[in-house]
Amino acid sequence: MMNEEILIKFLEQSCSPQELKEVDEWIQASPENRNQLFELERVWSLKNELYYAQPQRIDKAYRAFEKKHFKNHSSYYLTFLKYAAVLFLGIFVGIRSYIVFHEQEITEYVNQIEVPIGERASLRLSDGTLVWLNSGSRLEYPTHFATDNRQVRLEGEAYFEVQRDESLPFIVQTNAVDVKVLGTKFNVSSYAKEETKVTLKEGKVQVDCDAGKESYILHPNEQIVYSEGKGAELLQVDANRISSWTTGDLSFVNEPLEHIVKVLERRFNVQIVIEDPELSSEVFTCHSEDSAGIDQILKLLQQTRMLKYQRNKNQIIISNY
Repeated sequence: MMNEEILIKFLEQSCSPQELKEVDEWIQASPENRNQLFELERVWSLKNELYYAQPQRIDKAYRAFEKKHFKNHSSYYLTFLKYAAVLFLGIFVGIRSYIVFHEQEITEYVNQIEVPIGERASLRLSDGTLVWLNSGSRLEYPTHFATDNRQVRLEGEAYFEVQRDESLPFIVQTNAVDVKVLGTKFNVSSYAKEETKVTLKEGKVQVDCDAGKESYILHPNEQIVYSEGKGAELLQVDANRISSWTTGDLSFVNEPLEHIVKVLERRFNVQIVIEDPELSSEVFTCHSEDSAGIDQILKLLQQTRMLKYQRNKNQIIISNY
């Protein structure tokens, strides 16, 4: 077994050149060593996870993790892993990591987090940046950022509070736009087959659209809405309302029912069918707190417009009266 203190230093990015060489040689000595470091890195990368885990689930998840991976390790080694391991296991997100070697030098780990429909998650990146991920979202990020920028890739929706570092711009890549910042708070929504929306809460960001052919500088409470067919549109919005999903709230102001339905499907993991096509473009306004169930939200919508809904197992059908 590799020296545990050196492994911890490696995970903390504080190894000396000689220690890095030792870790590299140990990894290349056998596939088992490499797999073991994969497991450690998966856990360590989420040790600051902010998701709310129940104590009972923590103990159960940790016992399973310990039994599978750490039968023969010291209590010192296990102590620093315990809560990191259970937070990794307890948030029900999919994670995979891989390591890249070049000329016998460890260069980068890349982690991928996938948040299932009906769940939310949050984490702290290695630079201190906080990220909240909405349901049905995926984030790719390196364990150790590069020396010239901090780049992540997003599919879905995320809210970022970026640690300021003028020498290392923070870049969020999506399929439609790139967002570049130094230090700020902003929301990005980029689900497949939907408009991409970038909303600024604090600071300043640059949004590059259409492969960099168009660039916009956003100020607080401004939003860029981009789609391939329509291009980009700059709007004035309430950024606090846009990011209220991070606390579990849902807030819609003059939103088309078609958009609201997509949000509810992701939040509650249900299928919703709008039976009358003309209803899809009807706009609604409502606000619900984290504790509200889907029936409560649908009843709020009923108070706004004349519509009705019925349940059929895991499907909800919305129609006119």
